[in-house]
Amino acid sequence: MSHDLVPAKRLLIIEDDADTRALLEEIFSMSGCHVTSAESADEAIEYLDHQESPDMVLSDLCVPGADKDGGIVKIVRDHTVGQNIPIVLLSGHADLRSLASKLKVDFLQKPVDLKRLLDLIR
Repeated sequence: MSHDLVPAKRLLIIEDDADTRALLEEIFSMSGCHVTSAESADEAIEYLDHQESPDMVLSDLCVPGADKDGGIVKIVRDHTVGQNIPIVLLSGHADLRSLASKLKVDFLQKPVDLKRLLDLIR
């Protein structure tokens, strides 16, 4: 994979499935991004409170410590006030597209279309 697929960005991946998290980490690291990941809302909060803010957040909608009605979006926004960081929600449930629209975030259904995800990161 080429290192110029996406510009160097700091990505925070919030995903409780270890295999999906590892795959996303590998794809974006190989693409030149600086990737940090969290498997729960608590780990994401720890990162957001103590590290440089990411340029973008990719998150499963349903992660431990966040409600299933977009709680992870509220958590990210509460811990990055005023930074307007883009958020992409990932979920295996296509019917959550309307929730993502209401939350004003991008949405991709799992399994994720890698080309579309890379387009969003660019």
